[in-house]
Amino acid sequence: MKKLIILFLFLSNSLFSQNTLQDFEGIWSSPYSYWYKIFTYNEKDDILEIYTFSFGDPSAVVEKIVKITSNYAIDTKLINHDNRWKVNITYRMLENKKIIATYTGDINTIAELTKVTLKLNHVE
Repeated sequence: MKKLIILFLFLSNSLFSQNTLQDFEGIWSSPYSYWYKIFTYNEKDDILEIYTFSFGDPSAVVEKIVKITSNYAIDTKLINHDNRWKVNITYRMLENKKIIATYTGDINTIAELTKVTLKLNHVE
């Protein structure tokens, strides 16, 4: 049993990289979802904020950071005021620079988030 626990700890440490809060910065989404997460990081004040929005759903969604652990797992509470959903989410950055989001509460699921690449409009 001890060997199994040690193996689990080793594997979990190798799956999740040692990131900084700045690594989360950007726009993230998962396949088949029309919801987006924007992580903004203010380096001067060391503040991370998360905004959740959708172009296809006008719901009023509020996501607040509850805790950031020493290994940069981010725990949040999300409330959708329109349908009264309450969900706790834990975000963890993987080695491949994707985020695993674990949802518990009114929905229980795991989603893999990928950073969205924006194509900027150019004025010529």
